[in-house]
Amino acid sequence: MNTYSVNAKDLIENVRILKEKAAEAKIIAVLKGNGYGLGARRLARILLDEGVTFFAANTLAEVREIIEIAGENADYEILFLRSSCIYEEVRELVELNVTLTLGSQNAVEIAEKAARESGGTVKAHLKIDTGFGRYGFLPTDKPNIPPNVNISGAYTHFSSAFALSPKRTIGQLRIFEETLKKWEISGVLTHVCNSSAFIKYGAMGHGAVRLGSAFLGRISVPNTLGLRRVGRLISRVAELKTLKKRANVGYANIFKTRRDTKIAIVPAGYSDGFGHVQLQNVAQFSDILRAVKRLLIPPKVHVEIGGNKREILGRINMCNIIVDVTDADVKIGDEVIIDCSPISNQASVDFQE
Repeated sequence: MNTYSVNAKDLIENVRILKEKAAEAKIIAVLKGNGYGLGARRLARILLDEGVTFFAANTLAEVREIIEIAGENADYEILFLRSSCIYEEVRELVELNVTLTLGSQNAVEIAEKAARESGGTVKAHLKIDTGFGRYGFLPTDKPNIPPNVNISGAYTHFSSAFALSPKRTIGQLRIFEETLKKWEISGVLTHVCNSSAFIKYGAMGHGAVRLGSAFLGRISVPNTLGLRRVGRLISRVAELKTLKKRANVGYANIFKTRRDTKIAIVPAGYSDGFGHVQLQNVAQFSDILRAVKRLLIPPKVHVEIGGNKREILGRINMCNIIVDVTDADVKIGDEVIIDCSPISNQASVDFQE
């Protein structure tokens, strides 16, 4: 019943804006999470048509989809974003000619074994952990690289590029660049910026940038580039009823009607990517306070019905929302337009050309 409608023209415009800002820096298009919910195949096709030929994926399924779309295009490259020590996974990636991420000596040894047994070499980027605490060599752990593992790049990942203060980001950048010098790594493609960092700081002097959410226009920093939100969820009114004054609405009875209230029940919710409270993008105490306040006192949220904004009553549920349509000419089946991220979207995706 629900559809996530994507404006392909807006998506293409976002790609062009980002390419212009990137200038000489190479764009590595991150298609994890099934292309951030848009579908890795369709997003890869649009990016290829716009001249973006370097992709990054997080699963073998995403890798296969990109290869299928790229077809005979000999110029494309895929970077596997995870440093994997699972031999069967690495062996398949090597056979598919994917560029590996190496973040530990164990991962190097698995890559060497897979390359040796496939009778060739493997291309890889070194991942350096400059303070994220996830994948990556620590700056104190210089890797030992065998001859059949070709290091073609190196990168790191910022933990809080979205923060108001640049202190942590600049600190990680300094550690990364000092580590490259200490390890005598030069002449390879280096990249440090994700979407948030790129919009705030540009490529930061490196040869590539990793962009994903920026294509969708859904970013965690001020939108200084004029990027457009490319999609919206389309649902329909499934039920209408009238509640008496002081009737409870939804889970935990956090809302009571203040008058006799006509409500529309719409089969959409956080299973469609709507209403998630994002707690991961907090970097300072003030961010934490705002996030907690949002949980305790949810802000008013609206959807659009018949060209007018209508307030959601109570909490957003997994599969339903309750909308105040008092004094409005709303009918069963009327279209409901919802602004939400497609990343965890369960609805079908429809591209509008």
